[in-house]
Amino acid sequence: MKILFTGGGTLGSVTPLLAIAEELRARGGDLEFIWIGTSAGPERALVEAAGIPFSSIVSAKFRRYFDLRNFSDPFLLVMGIIQSARVIRRFKPDVIVNAGSYIGVPVLIAGSLLGSRGVVLQLDLVPSLSNQLAAGFVDAILAGYDESAGAFSPKKTRTIGIPVRAAYRDSTLITRAKSELLRRYGIRKDFPLLLVLGGGTGAEFLNTLVRSTLSQLCTGAHVLLVTGKGKGSVPPIVHAGYTEVELLEHELPLVMARADAVATRAGMGTLAELCALQKPIVIIPIPGSHQEANARFFEKNHAARVLQQDQCTPDCFLSVARDLLYDADRRALLARGMEKLDRPESVSKIAALLSQYEKKK
Repeated sequence: MKILFTGGGTLGSVTPLLAIAEELRARGGDLEFIWIGTSAGPERALVEAAGIPFSSIVSAKFRRYFDLRNFSDPFLLVMGIIQSARVIRRFKPDVIVNAGSYIGVPVLIAGSLLGSRGVVLQLDLVPSLSNQLAAGFVDAILAGYDESAGAFSPKKTRTIGIPVRAAYRDSTLITRAKSELLRRYGIRKDFPLLLVLGGGTGAEFLNTLVRSTLSQLCTGAHVLLVTGKGKGSVPPIVHAGYTEVELLEHELPLVMARADAVATRAGMGTLAELCALQKPIVIIPIPGSHQEANARFFEKNHAARVLQQDQCTPDCFLSVARDLLYDADRRALLARGMEKLDRPESVSKIAALLSQYEKKK
């Protein structure tokens, strides 16, 4: 069976697809994968590390607001369709799978024109513009939660959850994490760990917030900040109980498992992984974006604390972080909320559905 995955620009549309590829491989059989992504995004290293050949195309980045680049986007879209068609003709996929990334739109259009089946994953609560554009060119739309499924044709759409890689459900992960992270980053086993994630490309606001509160945050705890590529401190900050890294592509499951609390943006791929681990989290969504709806959904289900960026002062952040690190009742409440949102069967259901698209040879 041949499957073409497409996604990138950020890692939010990448890790759920890698979870599907991992599950399909675990089931065995004759499989062949290929990936189409962006040329400048962070996804290439992660995809190639998973043993999947990678190709890049140009594409329009669809915006809901006025921007001069909107005038050139139609030409980029056409070019992306042409580039995708070349890959599709050569590879001849049984099915093309995208998780909401804008890079998937020309790929799915080209695939439809060439007779390939298409599937999209709708991860966020607010349907992405790219998925809305691609909906007419695919056979199935798989929604993470019922709240987003209603935006698409009921004939094509089903709620199936968000796939998570097997590493996040490994019962030995926390034990291994404590010893390995002590060796790599000097994180003491008896110190609580606050992990701060700005998404696949980092978040300047979170980086600045953490750096401005280091002395208070690192009193009796260790802080690990993932800054995003090219956003590390210059010169590097040296502070007891503090670790700063640009990316955590392969170590992220270990670090998440070791964390006692997590401050994060609101990408649904990351939130699904944290649900699998049932970690106490504070969400600081990107203002004016689809992430605000994701954050409200988690808050409504008692699965996260939420701080709006324009109201997130250093003192407020410190108070919430300490609450998550040290308040056992609060941590237990959030863990129960996350457990209710977790869909451990999602990845196996999606793999079974995709297997139905295998062409009879």
